[in-house]
Amino acid sequence: MLTLDYRTRSKIVFESHFIYLKIFLCCSVLFQQKKRGDEPNVFLDPNKWSEDGTIALSQKSFSDDGNYMAYGISENGSDWLKIKIRDVKSGDDLKETLEKVKFSEISWTLDNKGFFYAVRHPYKYL
Repeated sequence: MLTLDYRTRSKIVFESHFIYLKIFLCCSVLFQQKKRGDEPNVFLDPNKWSEDGTIALSQKSFSDDGNYMAYGISENGSDWLKIKIRDVKSGDDLKETLEKVKFSEISWTLDNKGFFYAVRHPYKYL
């Protein structure tokens, strides 16, 4: 059973087979469960990415078949992102990390074989 310390002003939000534990003092933890009432497992915990909380989950997008989740990571409050891809069944990230992503959404293709995103290269001043 998932227990909460209500002194942290936590709340639970259900979305499909995932549960978000909203903790307003730090980053939200994403839990996974097969069905409501099952014991949830931690799927993604951004709080473990840095001790000082300077690395945050900025966005996420699940493939339509539910096999993958692409997610954006922001460091030090930057609007530059890194995108990682997680295998939903295993909970492991794939090797690829996409960098230099800025002002972009993650939009999966209809066949679930990839997704669209925007890459920006820094301007070079003369």
